[in-house]
Amino acid sequence: MTTFQLFSELQHELDLSIQFFNTLKITYSIEQLQKKPAPNKWSAAECIHHLIRTADHYFPQFEALKDTAAQDEKDQKLTPRFFGKLMVKAMKPKGNNVTWKMSTFDNFQPDPTRSLSSSLIDNYITYLNRYHTFIRMAKHLDANKQTIISAIGPILKFSLADALHFLIAHNSRHKVQINQTLSILNNKP
Repeated sequence: MTTFQLFSELQHELDLSIQFFNTLKITYSIEQLQKKPAPNKWSAAECIHHLIRTADHYFPQFEALKDTAAQDEKDQKLTPRFFGKLMVKAMKPKGNNVTWKMSTFDNFQPDPTRSLSSSLIDNYITYLNRYHTFIRMAKHLDANKQTIISAIGPILKFSLADALHFLIAHNSRHKVQINQTLSILNNKP
């Protein structure tokens, strides 16, 4: 697989995500999205807030690469790093199931004191569009060599291609979780 093939797949997944969140926005009120399926489970709105908090860790690093982008696009053989490959595999859902359960770092937990407004989904759709921008930018960089610091810290780094792949897989994982949450709530009496 080449970096351009991966980026094309990621852009397709982003387009599906934008459709998903637009449908969510017209189908459910913010009050419905804030309902938890169980006391210790996240609501759909909390999942979205978590996705925003996670993106906020990575976006400044992507932004910093803008000035290093070349004029020409650089398609190349994709060479995932061990850590990136492992994290993408861990994040990516299998159909409608999340197979690898994970705990969330405290700094990425939804903030319980934050009021989640009706603009939450619009804000996240803006983030999804920013991913599109970063993927277009990545085509002008050596996406295998550029490094992005993971949420774990500088000891574990992604390649730019792995970081984008991981974050889009993370998005897909939480789309599954949102669907499961809303399904549980819709089936409650």
